[in-house]
Amino acid sequence: MPGGGSPFHFISKVKAVVNTVSSVVNSDRNTIIKLEAVVNVISRLIIENPDTISKFEAVVNAASSVVIDDEAVVNTVSSVVNTASSVIKLDA
Repeated sequence: MPGGGSPFHFISKVKAVVNTVSSVVNSDRNTIIKLEAVVNVISRLIIENPDTISKFEAVVNAASSVVIDDEAVVNTVSSVVNTASSVIKLDA
């Protein structure tokens, strides 16, 4: 397990990032919906196959680093979500 945590701890970390990002991009509901969908799929994949967790750690770390008090973050968040969606489509 990367970082020595449990899959459920990682899922909580992903959800915390999404909640924070959601508050930043509250003017863009479509981005929030995409983020929630990504987290739901990531959660399912991690529960079904914990090995997939390593593929999402970089996404979570990138999302954490862009969660700042700046409206310009929306474009970066969208890029992160699109990248995560691509990874999920390859894995699902």
